[in-house]
Amino acid sequence: MAIVAGASAKIYDDGVDNHIIKDERHKKILETLQCFLLGALSVNNFTFSLIMLGINFLHNMTSKESYTLPYENSLLTVYPIFLFISFSSREYLTNQDILLCMILLFVAYIEPLIYEEDKSVRKFICRLFYCIVSFLFLYLLHGLSNGIYITFVYVTSYYLISTLYQGYYVLNMSTSSFIDELIEGYIDMYKKFLTSEVRTYKPV
Repeated sequence: MAIVAGASAKIYDDGVDNHIIKDERHKKILETLQCFLLGALSVNNFTFSLIMLGINFLHNMTSKESYTLPYENSLLTVYPIFLFISFSSREYLTNQDILLCMILLFVAYIEPLIYEEDKSVRKFICRLFYCIVSFLFLYLLHGLSNGIYITFVYVTSYYLISTLYQGYYVLNMSTSSFIDELIEGYIDMYKKFLTSEVRTYKPV
């Protein structure tokens, strides 16, 4: 479920944001799939619910474009409910679990400060890096709590689809365009950090 949930979430994001998915029926199929899968993963797993709430909340704090659609924005309202429902399933977290949780939350907060565009060379590099690191965590680390493990399966699937999409964009670029965009992208990122462009959070 975590694999399909992560993949379908990213297919929906890229498909709708880039106007690839235009048929309303197809949009509703993906939205319904997400509702069932996230619900099934969340209601019996407090750790997963807590991390997903944190990721959505922090990403919304620093992103100017995310969560503008009603479906995406509804996650900020629904996840506190999931958190309440799943409270009885909370589990003991090791220091390793807590560290991985903090890494995920940090990435969710910092990503919109690195890039806001739907596709770019620097986004491809970042998403490829995230995908590899997430997979290595799953493969190499042992003794992960169930909630952390499920979360990283979800995240790895999400980043894999994102990497494939960004990779398709990069493969269609010339070498000179790739280098130019890469340089310009990281100069832009440096300027953003200097000016600290962070959006003020507005509760839903």
